[in-house]
Amino acid sequence: MAICLECEKEYTPSPEGFMSATGVHPELCPECAAAVEMAACKECGRKFTPPKRRPLFTRSVRSEICPECVEAAEAAFSGLMVEATPRVFITPAIIIINLVIFAAMLVSGVSPINPKIEQLIMWGADFGPATLDGQWWRLLSCAFVHIGVLHLALNMWCLWSLGRLAERMFGNRTFLALYLFSGLGGSIASVWWNPIVVSAGASGAVFGAAGGVVAFWLSGKSSLPRVVVKQNLSSVLIFAVYNLSYGFFNSGIDNAGHIGGLVTGLALGASLQKPLTRAEGSSRLRDTLAYSGVLLALLLGIGAAYKSNRPLIKVGKAARSLEAGDFDQAIASFKEALEIKPDLAEARHDLGVAYLRKGSNDEALAAFKQTIEVSDKPGLRAKAYSNMGLIYARKSLFDEAIDYLEKSIQLRQNDAETYYLLGGCYAEKNLYQKAIGAYQRALELRPDFAEAQAGLGHAYEASGLYDQAIASYQHALKSKPDDETVREDLKRVSLKQGAGKK
Repeated sequence: MAICLECEKEYTPSPEGFMSATGVHPELCPECAAAVEMAACKECGRKFTPPKRRPLFTRSVRSEICPECVEAAEAAFSGLMVEATPRVFITPAIIIINLVIFAAMLVSGVSPINPKIEQLIMWGADFGPATLDGQWWRLLSCAFVHIGVLHLALNMWCLWSLGRLAERMFGNRTFLALYLFSGLGGSIASVWWNPIVVSAGASGAVFGAAGGVVAFWLSGKSSLPRVVVKQNLSSVLIFAVYNLSYGFFNSGIDNAGHIGGLVTGLALGASLQKPLTRAEGSSRLRDTLAYSGVLLALLLGIGAAYKSNRPLIKVGKAARSLEAGDFDQAIASFKEALEIKPDLAEARHDLGVAYLRKGSNDEALAAFKQTIEVSDKPGLRAKAYSNMGLIYARKSLFDEAIDYLEKSIQLRQNDAETYYLLGGCYAEKNLYQKAIGAYQRALELRPDFAEAQAGLGHAYEASGLYDQAIASYQHALKSKPDDETVREDLKRVSLKQGAGKK
């Protein structure tokens, strides 16, 4: 038996003490320990026993407010929401549009799990070189394109949870404006901060909805019950903080888009807030000023993104010209980019490629040499050395070609094309054993490399190894059965082999 320190009655304590919602009370009898658990409701003042607190929160709304007051507040909240906006249809309409677009992507052959970058760009994803070069519609279209089914499901779940709440508060048309403007704000922030990253998804607009809700409640002007405001505000803030934190510590998450959408939503939420009671109406002048201010900020953001990424725009334009075979235009655009930012090593290398494809070998050599001077990336330097080796091989300067190709291999040992070029240079110098070794290494890296198989056949043939030459030519024809040159080589060496046997 023990004496309760509160009521001084005798009681039989349990071995581990009396367990309660707030902890263990071994010094109190069960009745007094239960009384310790009682709290005064901050709304009505009545005593009640709060539920056990969840470990993630030190204080919970339901630990301060009695269940009756919470129930009454939630009922009043639901009534105000329905009175403010009787029908919620913008949020489900946006979700349906996203689902339809994703279904169309799947029908066109886009992977539901891991879509290709080229496919995302084709469907309207945000990509700096294209967006800033005049395809401004990508700033909005990217909010309706998703990178796989998991990305879509997460965004649509968040939109369903937050969108309906925001739409009730702001009204249908105002919520639509909030959503679209927030999507634009997220896209502009993304293309300014990560101009070469392909960005897609509704997360920027969803963060804008969260920002709008937060601004609505933090203004203190709403007629919502304090209990509901505190409870729901905590949930929205947790959503924003968790997702931003997750984005900061995980690659592949476009946090710039999240922050841009959130800031836009906060600005619009604070300026477009309307009373929940329909009788009070809203000010058209205030709404016009709010839209104008945010639109001006977005336009200034576009201007800043364009100005800071002008070299990238030129490089993107040059790359498209190079792919289309317009070498003069590609060269002009690469030069414009390098005038703005001379240390763009990739642009300088691609300028050399444009010269090389045009047949201007001396200009190409100069560009590749400058690439090596300004770049500290081994892969880029290796490509420059390899291209220089190709140019010297075309000039029949095989010693210089071999030197540059070997430098390339020192930096990048897994490029089959470089080994193939090196084998050709060795063969031209009648170093057939070295040529055979280079061709064999190229084929180890790319077993279906028909040109390397044919080159190996030539080296074997020149060395008098006719059986190996025939096998190499046959393998080349398996990869390229329409190659008449290799077919003639196979006939020739077969005749040599037959003559030798006679």
